[in-house]
Amino acid sequence: MKTIAEWKAHTEKMLPPESEVIQRNHAITSIYAKLYWSDRALFKWAGMAAFASHHVGFGLLPFMVKPVKLLDIKTSCATRGLANDLNLIRHLNNRIFDDIAWVHFAYQQHGIKLLRELMTGHPHYGSMLEAFELLETGKQGGDRGEPQIWQANTQLLRHEQEFVVQPVFNRLGAVFQNLLTFCASLDFSPSHTKTNWKYHSSFIAYMYLYGKGLMMETKSFPNLTILPQRWNWLEAKVVENWKRNERNDEKLPEKFEWMMNLYPNNK
Repeated sequence: MKTIAEWKAHTEKMLPPESEVIQRNHAITSIYAKLYWSDRALFKWAGMAAFASHHVGFGLLPFMVKPVKLLDIKTSCATRGLANDLNLIRHLNNRIFDDIAWVHFAYQQHGIKLLRELMTGHPHYGSMLEAFELLETGKQGGDRGEPQIWQANTQLLRHEQEFVVQPVFNRLGAVFQNLLTFCASLDFSPSHTKTNWKYHSSFIAYMYLYGKGLMMETKSFPNLTILPQRWNWLEAKVVENWKRNERNDEKLPEKFEWMMNLYPNNK
C-alpha cells in the first residue's frame, strides 16, 4: 500500500518542474478539469478548482512576460516585495495541488477504505477524511445523496482555504493584499477577457452589498486575505453560482475540453 508521501510523489510526476511556471499551472488546471470530468457527480471541488487555477495562471504571467526570479517558500516569506508575493501565489497553487489532488486519485482508484487507512489520526487530514466520508455517503445515496455530495465538496473547499490558503495569505504584503481584494472574482469562464455575467461574482462588490455586518465584525474593509470574509463570499456566492453553472451552462463541456487540453501530456 502506498503511503501519503508516495501518493503525493505519484501525482507530482504528472507535472513539469516548478521552474516551468506557466506550463506547471496549465498542467494543474488540466488535471483538476480531468478529475472533475471523470466523475462530475462527485468531484465538484475539482471543477471549481480548475477554473480557479486557470485564473491564478493569469496572475503568474510575469514569470514569463517579465521574468521574475524563482524564490523558495522560506525566502518568499522572509521579506516583502512584488517578487516575493508572486512567488507565494506560485507556491500556493502548487501546495493546494500537493495537498488534495492525490486524495482524489486515491479515492477514485481504491475507495474510502484506503483513505481511512491513510488519514485516520492524521491531524492535517481530519476534516478532509470527514469530507470524503460524507462524499461516500452521498455516493451510496443515489439521487438523494446530492446534498451530502455538495456538503462534502464545500468542506473540501473549507479545508483548502483554512489550512493551505490562509497561512500563505498571512504572509502577503499589504499592497498585494489590496490588489487581490480588488481583483478577486470568479465567473466559471476560461476566458480572461470575456466575462460570463450570469455566474460572475466579485468579492469586493459582494462584501459591500451583503457583508457590512461581517466587515464590522472583522473590523476591516473588504480584505480577501481575512478568512471569515473570504469564506462567507465563497460559501454563499461562489459555490451557489457553481451549482447553477453546472445545471444550466450548455457550454460547460466545451469549457472543460479546452481546460483538459491545456496540458495534453497529462494521462
